Amino acid sequence: MNNKLEGNDEIPHKEEYRGFSSKHMVLAVVFISIFSFALIIGLQEIPEQEVIAAKQDGENLIIQLDDVTAKAKFYFYQIADVKIKFFAVLGFDNQPHIAFDACDVCYEAKQGYAQEDPYMRCLNCGNTFLVSGIGTENLSGGCWPSHLPVMITDGKIIIKISDVIQKQFMFD
Repeated sequence: MNNKLEGNDEIPHKEEYRGFSSKHMVLAVVFISIFSFALIIGLQEIPEQEVIAAKQDGENLIIQLDDVTAKAKFYFYQIADVKIKFFAVLGFDNQPHIAFDACDVCYEAKQGYAQEDPYMRCLNCGNTFLVSGIGTENLSGGCWPSHLPVMITDGKIIIKISDVIQKQFMFD
């Protein structure tokens, strides 16, 4: 086999030797890096959260204000075979923030939230929400910890069972 160039043969460009340009190489490296990062994040284990039964007092559920800390606590109220879950957490504003453990948009995935200080992260879409902003109606229409109305009086967080039942569909 003769590798000598003869006559008007030209030397091919370096890119032709590699099969693709350096721009393609950079794009491939970026893509592989992003894919690897996403894979690593996706494989991280979410710690199992303890979910405790909320204390019932007549038509209300009661959480002692002193029980709410900067570490989110998850509660449930059960109707037949459906556990309706919610969480309570103390924000940087030193106020309790309470919401359903379900997203207004992706509740059908039944993933809920996990705490990543100072945020709560939707385990379905990955959106994060500053704890101090949770506990309000969803004004943007996107992913949001579903609002649970509460009253705070005499050192107690009072939640109407009728308000809890309204969101049962999110946990069926």
